[in-house]
Amino acid sequence: MKLTTLKLKKLINEVLQEEGKKERIMKMLRGQDPQVQTVAIMSGQNPMASAVGAGVNDQLQSGLESDLRQMGYQFERIGGIFEGHTEKSVIIKNARLEDMDELNRKYKQWGFVFGRKQFDPSRDSEGGLSMDPEGGLAGEYSMEFQMYKMDHDDDHGFGADEWSSATSDVMDSDDLRTVDDNYSYIPGMGEEGKILIPLYGKPEIPMSDQEIEDIVSSMGSPSEFAGYRKRRSWEDR
Repeated sequence: MKLTTLKLKKLINEVLQEEGKKERIMKMLRGQDPQVQTVAIMSGQNPMASAVGAGVNDQLQSGLESDLRQMGYQFERIGGIFEGHTEKSVIIKNARLEDMDELNRKYKQWGFVFGRKQFDPSRDSEGGLSMDPEGGLAGEYSMEFQMYKMDHDDDHGFGADEWSSATSDVMDSDDLRTVDDNYSYIPGMGEEGKILIPLYGKPEIPMSDQEIEDIVSSMGSPSEFAGYRKRRSWEDR
């Protein structure tokens, strides 16, 4: 019984740690962590978006994390599914673009995501800047992200992927229930751990049964809806 209790406590602690990790990561990605000014998201696995063996991938990711530590970086481990390939990734805190160039080149990566904190000032009804109670500019911070594609034909260099668009939006698991590819996730959290930065546009999310029911209910009773359709049909003649 004691062993079972210990296992249960361990499980509860793991769940709490995972939830805390997601909260910490979302705060960082949304520009709300005062200690983080830039972030980069990359992987050492599946070079040039081509699947390799699990053993090779483990060595590549271990090498990347070792390099990051030697460079003095702090990072968070995450996972991702991209073009059907599951891989381990990292969110690198206060990343420098020149270092991301070096690392993505070393691990032969197609590209990486880079985010830079920005301040969005609030404006009043007349378009003027609003002030906070302490006399400073009112507003909020966010992180603007860009997808960068490596230029492997040269010794260094990268550029914004022409098919992507800069965004400060970070989608949470509530918006990703039907998404099954091209997203990141917090390991161990299942569907609740999904995260997506929509650099290539937001995915189309089908309405749930409850959402459809709510829309139908807001239109009145079925007989009223049928009467509306009949009137519209007659008016369109």
